[in-house]
Amino acid sequence: MVFDSRSPDTGLFKGEIFGTATQKNCTTRFDNVSQSHDGSYFFRLEANGKLRLRYIKPAYSHVEIAVIGSPPKPTVSVFKDQQEVMKTEEVMEGSSVSLRCSTKIFCPSRPPSLTWSSSLNENVTGRQYQNQTELISDLNFTVSHRHHGVTFTCSATHQLQQKITTQESRMLRVQYLLKPVQTGPNLTINNTDPTHRGRYYCRAENKHGTQNTSVLLDVSQTHFCLRPADD
Repeated sequence: MVFDSRSPDTGLFKGEIFGTATQKNCTTRFDNVSQSHDGSYFFRLEANGKLRLRYIKPAYSHVEIAVIGSPPKPTVSVFKDQQEVMKTEEVMEGSSVSLRCSTKIFCPSRPPSLTWSSSLNENVTGRQYQNQTELISDLNFTVSHRHHGVTFTCSATHQLQQKITTQESRMLRVQYLLKPVQTGPNLTINNTDPTHRGRYYCRAENKHGTQNTSVLLDVSQTHFCLRPADD
């Protein structure tokens, strides 16, 4: 005997049984599990000193407990148009993208939590839901050039005897089309409006090769001049 609900503090395991037996809904929670507790476990029912049922034959169900040292990292996947994008593929600017983070639920009475962060230093919140074994958080947005090279991190915090947090990250690679604006050493924009916001690239060529540089423009005044760096 490793656990008896009549004296839950005297057995090998410490915990409790909760639920309603008449509704066939009983859950046992063990609080002090260690890696030495790997093995097969069987259930025994006793009631009023008369009813005794032992579930030890192969025809009856039992539980196989495999104890791991710490929770695994969450899984982060990228979906475009409801199709998963492989790590070596990129997403196109203007497309709708979903980042999905999932982690296993080890104890239903103490479910984990999922949080998102990004290298853009902006608040990002996902839509969270769960099934019997997993907690899932979807982060949905429309891709722009600002997301190129941005790392999105999902952190999973498990409420066990102590809080344990693991995390996984994915970096987006965004394809975007460049439209020629002007040639020459200077680019002057008059009558500016919010549509002029974005990243501007300067491309220099000579017989020795090609070099590129860029600047991220945020419209905050009505007239300005962009000049590429001298080097």
